[in-house]
Amino acid sequence: MTTLEILLVSIALMFIAAVVGAKVQRTVKFIYPCDPATVALFTLCAALMYLQQPLAWFWYLPVLSGYALGFFIVGRTSYIMLRYLQPQSRCSEARPWVLYHDRQGHVCVQEQSWRQLLKRLFCGIHHYVFCDCELTANWQESTHHPFLPKFRMPVMYIEYLQTDEEEICLRKSKKLPRKDERPRGWYVKQRISYIKAAHGSQVPLTELIMDVQALQKANNRVAELEKEIYWLQKEATTVTTSLIGMFIKDNYAKSPLVLAMASRLSRLNGKEEKTTKEVSE
Repeated sequence: MTTLEILLVSIALMFIAAVVGAKVQRTVKFIYPCDPATVALFTLCAALMYLQQPLAWFWYLPVLSGYALGFFIVGRTSYIMLRYLQPQSRCSEARPWVLYHDRQGHVCVQEQSWRQLLKRLFCGIHHYVFCDCELTANWQESTHHPFLPKFRMPVMYIEYLQTDEEEICLRKSKKLPRKDERPRGWYVKQRISYIKAAHGSQVPLTELIMDVQALQKANNRVAELEKEIYWLQKEATTVTTSLIGMFIKDNYAKSPLVLAMASRLSRLNGKEEKTTKEVSE
């Protein structure tokens, strides 16, 4: 191959790998290239490069560089930095959260773990997030560590963060459950996070002066009410579905066609009973 052909093939391979890397990054929503697809690709390329002779693995370089380019730049996933303030322990913890919306428009977070990724891709299990305000960065944090350049990043301060788990049945078993046993089937744990932003609650000034924990109590009460609203909405959906089923059943039972068929069946049953009685006599 000539130099021009090698250059064109390398550019084509790099372009294809960049498209694949961007697609993978937008699908997995990982900040760092530690998802299963990226790890499998780099492991396979490293194994093939090790087994081949020197300079025979030249074509893997544009593939890997193009994939990294597409993963980090083209398909870059946006995230926000949540800084969790813990006044009791005098601790402040910051972590990146990759947020997205499901098909119903609910806010979800993609945890940077293989288990949660596989749950979302293959089981449709999302990690829902409920907050008392919009989850957007509203502060600019400037940090200057020794021997490192100064950098700025947008953050969102929160005062309350709790993550609960509930089991969801994805597939019910045909076997009947035993006494005092839940229905058999395939259960998967789903996570739900509740967040309280770090802004002043509607607490009177006199109560703040008299009780130091007044603000914390108000925040806890708000979080409990948000949980109650979530479960009430979930229960309302179930009740609405059952009511619609009962309504359809009642209307269907009163339709003329069903009444005519029921009358016809009753007459046939009456004739059969009369014939059986005459034969017996």
